[in-house]
Amino acid sequence: MGIFGPSKKEIWQQLAEEIQDDYVNNGFWSGDRAEAHVYNWIVVLDTYTTSTGKSSITYTRMRAPFVNLDNFYFKIYKAGILSGLGKALGMEDINIGHKEFDDNFVIKSNNEEKVKQLFSNAGIRSLIQAQSQFNLEISGLVL
Repeated sequence: MGIFGPSKKEIWQQLAEEIQDDYVNNGFWSGDRAEAHVYNWIVVLDTYTTSTGKSSITYTRMRAPFVNLDNFYFKIYKAGILSGLGKALGMEDINIGHKEFDDNFVIKSNNEEKVKQLFSNAGIRSLIQAQSQFNLEISGLVL
């Protein structure tokens, strides 16, 4: 442990031990990650950083690669200050028929019916609403 607490490497190693799965050291350029094997899925937990000019923001993400046979896409995120303005100007936002959820989240997709079916599940809505910051996206394969 360093002066400022555990390193990112130590944290990823501890997480991998706790979930009884793999810690992967990809070296300096690719970064470390934890991989969980869940049934036939490999769920990857890692971080990525985006530059915002003079500063940068690091995000923790969870990915589960899969074959998207019908090219289904959706993105859901918490509504922000500008969401109302965006909606007024024609920004896409699918309403699923649950007012509180519709008011708090923006949903975009290429298949409105599939999204409505997914978010008709009260358990899924509840888990999403419990998050303070949230962004979930299903998109094409990124290599």
